[in-house]
Amino acid sequence: MQSHFFNMFETILAKDIEAFESYMHPEFISVSEFEMSTREDFLNGMQEWFDDETFDLRNANLIILADNADMHSFQYERNIDGKRLRITNVALIKDKKLWRHIINYIPLD
Repeated sequence: MQSHFFNMFETILAKDIEAFESYMHPEFISVSEFEMSTREDFLNGMQEWFDDETFDLRNANLIILADNADMHSFQYERNIDGKRLRITNVALIKDKKLWRHIINYIPLD
């Protein structure tokens, strides 16, 4: 049986914003560095990411760190503003939807 995370992850790879939104809890909040994003702000950022034709997560040294009913975590690498970064995502699940999200950027160069 495929996990909830892999089903949601397939929507990310397909860059399907409507399907991704269906996996988001109404009380979703994301934290990146010292900034919090609402569900709507996060979706806008995801749409920009999906629209970026220069980036494909399948070619980004993707590693799935954890996957269970309560949380999932993955890492990948990406160039942002000329810097190579390892990006770690951790998401907590509530009611089978993404409820809380934390992201961390680590410089690799």
